[in-house]
Amino acid sequence: MLAGYLKVLADSSFTFTRNLRYKRTVSFSYTLWDGENESTTWVYINIYYCALKVSDGWFEGLRDQSLSGNLLGSGWDADGDSLSIVAINEVEIGETGQTAYRFGQPIMLDSGATLAVFVDGSFTYAPLPYYTGPTLSPLC
Repeated sequence: MLAGYLKVLADSSFTFTRNLRYKRTVSFSYTLWDGENESTTWVYINIYYCALKVSDGWFEGLRDQSLSGNLLGSGWDADGDSLSIVAINEVEIGETGQTAYRFGQPIMLDSGATLAVFVDGSFTYAPLPYYTGPTLSPLC
């Protein structure tokens, strides 16, 4: 994988533009010459991983009506990595029977409501009949 692009300017300054998916140390050498002697040195650039940012998502709906939304909308990754949902209420979710929950399969929440989460982050929430009030349940 290409680490990025180095551009050296006429005044000897440089800019380095990294590949967003590259997360290791990059190094390059350069040589200076004073007309009689030369010397080579190395520059090391540490590229570190920026953790994703996520905030609580709040959704509101009308009594006795299902609610739809997208859980990935409250997340952002500075490195440009794609986000995916891997757990609901700390229980693993996936596409196969190897996980406790499966995408698209309704999950019963503590409130008695059902929640179906899909691979693309969209969800459908169905409250109990005549229920009004919050359903506070950490989803991810």
